[in-house]
Amino acid sequence: MSQQELASLMTDAAANFPLRKDQKKPRAWGRTDVNKVENGHRPYDEDFLVAAATVFGCNVWDLISRAPGDQSLDALWSSWTDAERAEAADFIEYQRNRARRG
Repeated sequence: MSQQELASLMTDAAANFPLRKDQKKPRAWGRTDVNKVENGHRPYDEDFLVAAATVFGCNVWDLISRAPGDQSLDALWSSWTDAERAEAADFIEYQRNRARRG
């Protein structure tokens, strides 16, 4: 998933979140916002984490409980049901095949 796709999906997800008292409209993100957070040039905030967790279908804790770049899925997978693990494995295999095809 590209940073632009992630930003768009996060913005769509945030449109369904209740507005806080200090908000006039739902939060929106762009590719540069995602890039800056991913590269550590901007700290993430609660809105960013909740929207990203919604897009990835996980809990906020799943996003912050491991170091960035940690390739181990054991901690994440241990909290999933067998059906969720199978779906994730299928998705990973799909992405690997897609990457091989270019």
